[in-house]
Amino acid sequence: MFIDQVTGPHRLRTVSVVGDAYPLHCTANGKAYLALIDDAAIAELLGRKYERRTKNTKVTLADLAADLKSVRQTGVAVDLEEHSSGVCATGVAMRDAAGNYVAISVPVPSQRFKDEYKTIARRLLETKAALEKAMGLQGL
Repeated sequence: MFIDQVTGPHRLRTVSVVGDAYPLHCTANGKAYLALIDDAAIAELLGRKYERRTKNTKVTLADLAADLKSVRQTGVAVDLEEHSSGVCATGVAMRDAAGNYVAISVPVPSQRFKDEYKTIARRLLETKAALEKAMGLQGL
């Protein structure tokens, strides 16, 4: 569920509605969260087959697990038009001081994603590190 949003300065931008809930299997923030738990927990939470939102949506646990392997290595998840055609996103997730799972994502129109992905991913990882430091969670 989206609890806050900051819209970007570009004329062409993506907007999520605060309070809306999006599926975990096809969003950058959802996949970042799922990468924090093991595949057995994912199967228990979501099952093994998922709703297709676009032609790029991963609809089986096997395909999602393959994607999450990379997320677990890099700490960064991507949505390559998996939730909505024309929108890509980058996301990170962590646990807060109370142990709750939280995620941050940056959606952008697909035509800008390739040029902006590395910068967005780096800044998200920096933001995550700063939040963990502020909460005293470094090294946990």
